[in-house]
Amino acid sequence: MAYLNREGRYRALYTNLETAQTAREDVDRGMAAMCSALGRSARLYLQDGRLADWYLDGGAQVPADERLLRLLESWAAADPRPAVLLLDEVDALVGDTLVSLLRQLRAGYTQRPDHFPQTVVLCGVRDLRDYRIHARSEASPITGGSAFNIKAESLRLSDFNALETAALLAEHTKETGQPFTPEALERVWDLTRGQSWLVNALAFLQRVVNGDGTLEREYAIGAGRMDLCLRYGPLTLGMELKVWRDGAPDPLTEGPEQIDGYLAGLGLDTGWLVIFDRRSGQPPIAERTNSREVTSPAGRRIQVVRA
Repeated sequence: MAYLNREGRYRALYTNLETAQTAREDVDRGMAAMCSALGRSARLYLQDGRLADWYLDGGAQVPADERLLRLLESWAAADPRPAVLLLDEVDALVGDTLVSLLRQLRAGYTQRPDHFPQTVVLCGVRDLRDYRIHARSEASPITGGSAFNIKAESLRLSDFNALETAALLAEHTKETGQPFTPEALERVWDLTRGQSWLVNALAFLQRVVNGDGTLEREYAIGAGRMDLCLRYGPLTLGMELKVWRDGAPDPLTEGPEQIDGYLAGLGLDTGWLVIFDRRSGQPPIAERTNSREVTSPAGRRIQVVRA
């Protein structure tokens, strides 16, 4: 985004759509969240308040099934430079909300570049044509059909190999001074198998620690031990890590009950359960990585990440 904007030939905008995930099948809520995210991003990155102003000046009343289309149409027409839109976490959306997003992008395709972004990049952990969308509005799952046929190219960030993973962590050490022992490097590789999001998520936790937070491993609580306890200011985050190996039951069966006890000791209502699937015959980690929220036996909200 910064490179394209510096060059001056295009207007480029990055927006994370993850806040629309909780809308699920509610298209109106989903579009409201997406339009709001676009407005915030444009104001933050481009000092451009036109998207937010459009929404506040009546755009919120436009029917949800064409609200995003009209917003992007207005934004593209306001500047002669072609617009480039990068939408991240698209595959966090589900059902009719995702269908509506794709339909509106397809509807605007023929209006490029004067009245719609010239290029739209959808970022996520899956290829667009691999989506199988289960929507209430459709009798059967939607696959790579008409909502998908404007795709130009797929660019996949491959998983790191063991040497690349070690090199990435070495860059972290160079920047922060925080070393990794050979045992730690081996453990990172064993858990992540080089999946870029997971490797960086572990580096992210360490950056929080370097910013005056604390990350306690094998945190003793009550009669048990939680794998990770992250503290940063008033925030306390409990995480339990599980490895699912051949012949063993799904850790999700007992994981929420186990983490319940840990969270009770910390006085928390929410926590994280991360399951690393190391069974043989599994699809690539980029394809199987997903997250969802479950409710523990005691009623706590547990974010389950499978990788």
